Amino acid sequence: MQNQQQQEQKNQQQHQNTQQATQVRQPYEEVIVSDQELRQLEAQAEWNASIDRLLLQGEHDKIVREMREQLDKEKQEQQLQQRE
Repeated sequence: MQNQQQQEQKNQQQHQNTQQATQVRQPYEEVIVSDQELRQLEAQAEWNASIDRLLLQGEHDKIVREMREQLDKEKQEQQLQQRE
């Protein structure tokens, strides 16, 4: 009797899992947007991309600046050692 209940629970769980998996696999719904919404989305994407480029350029500039400062320090140290 207990085994039968356990089997029924197991079957129900498998059925629920199958239903959930089927729901996930259903194709994406087609989204319809107006021309204005599309232009807004494109403008937002372009804006985001330009901000990303600026951030990356800023990070690049920062790294280059730090490397130059390090090289300048090393050159100064070498010059001091050569004078001594």
